[in-house]
Amino acid sequence: MNDLEKVNSIMTSIVSIYEELLSVLKDEREYLINLDMENLSKVIELKQYIGLNLKNLEDELKNVLNEYGADNINEFLFMASKQNSIDHIRVINGKLLELMDKFNKESVVNRMITQESVSFYNSMVNMYMGFVKNQSENYDKDATIGITQRALSVKV
Repeated sequence: MNDLEKVNSIMTSIVSIYEELLSVLKDEREYLINLDMENLSKVIELKQYIGLNLKNLEDELKNVLNEYGADNINEFLFMASKQNSIDHIRVINGKLLELMDKFNKESVVNRMITQESVSFYNSMVNMYMGFVKNQSENYDKDATIGITQRALSVKV
């Protein structure tokens, strides 16, 4: 397999992974909204696994690009275009950029949902703690007379 075929194969795999990630992010959003912690935990594990696969592919792509002395895919495409037709790789690169943009937008929405949920729960905890604090102020922990003594000392 020559370098162009390697790049094509790696980038096609990366595109597939981002497509899978977009699907996973949609599931994650559903689980965040429905507070489905069991499935949310599974999604987080899946995202970590997918992220590891993506990093491995990106490292593999960097190795191929380094052989050409290219710092990024655009430099590689410029150098490779002098000798070969690389339109199919440009199409894949465009698709990848589009998917990465969608991924970032979906991630931002999920992050916002998470932050809103955490903020809501924090306000609920603060409200509860304020309620508990007010309740505990009515209790006199320094009282020395027991309840039975108080009851007996009441004048009728």
